[in-house]
Amino acid sequence: MFFVASTLIFCTFRSGSRSCGLCHDYKTLSKNVVIPNGLAYDLTDWIDSTPAIKDVLIDDSREYCSNEDGRVMVMPLATVRPIGFFYNSAMWSTDADISAMSMDEFVSALGDQKIAFSTAENGWVSALFLTALVAEEDGGVEWLKSGIETKITDFNQPCFINAVAKLQNLLQNNAASNSVGAAYADAANAFMSEQAAIIANGPWMSSDFESSNSDKWSNGFDGAKVRASLFPGDVGIADTASLGEWWISASASEDEIALAKAFLEFIYSPAELEAYMLAEGGDAPKLTYSDDFKAKQGETQVLADLAADTTTDTVFVPRILDVIPASVANTEFGKLLPSLADGTCTPEQFAQWMSDKAAEASAE
Repeated sequence: MFFVASTLIFCTFRSGSRSCGLCHDYKTLSKNVVIPNGLAYDLTDWIDSTPAIKDVLIDDSREYCSNEDGRVMVMPLATVRPIGFFYNSAMWSTDADISAMSMDEFVSALGDQKIAFSTAENGWVSALFLTALVAEEDGGVEWLKSGIETKITDFNQPCFINAVAKLQNLLQNNAASNSVGAAYADAANAFMSEQAAIIANGPWMSSDFESSNSDKWSNGFDGAKVRASLFPGDVGIADTASLGEWWISASASEDEIALAKAFLEFIYSPAELEAYMLAEGGDAPKLTYSDDFKAKQGETQVLADLAADTTTDTVFVPRILDVIPASVANTEFGKLLPSLADGTCTPEQFAQWMSDKAAEASAE
């Protein structure tokens, strides 16, 4: 839900798992209405005169949160939670650096081990793998990022078709037995019952592997055996060209603005950023971590794994579900995935079908 005050408007879906449509609507509202209509207080001078804030902001996010003249109207992000995948090291493991592999090398190393896919709902797990597959194709990163401002409607592109062909291969050869028709919960169950060695998801899933949640486990699954990695090609799925959650109303009084700034200084303080990352996972690329934080982060193996993989060389890309029309992402994308799995649909047909559905959505 949203909370609206005289000084701030913010969204509480900050820790939500999977896709948050309301949060997306809020950010669209901010970008298309709040910023261009001068409804937000200009944060530029305050940010630039407050090094503790300025120095931790992600550059891509600051640019996105600014007007064409460079004025910062919405607080940029300081943290990023790149999505990768989890693997059960009791079932499959490798001495190689997985994120440094190519996707072909990864698939070869995987052999006949199974991936927990989902095809129902929005095909969440399949969409994450498809995003990573697109990102490794020539021009794929740029194609995905092109949908940040204007939704992608033409899928008849080599980077997409080639990626779909590779996804089809995985669905046909490495999908867990329950993948066709599986919702996200079914995919998660397949992973935590040792029916699959791998599942793609965000760092928020780390809590499922704690012993306190062992009621979700079966067939000898042990959360302590789970490791994590970014995708091959050092791909992390995260939109760093994004609005933060916070902005100050231009109509706020001086006292209210001062109070709001004090609140933001607290939210963006090292201790609070570290507390957030310990609770939710993720990284603050421009923050120097305290020794205490590094020690506590290391207590959760999968979060430490993802943090170790996230470097200045990491390629961040938005989820494909976020850069295509919402109706296509939420209800249409998953419908044809079973046809990919059984071979009755070719990658080229899948691309044309997606293009047709996107055109229909855009015309509404």
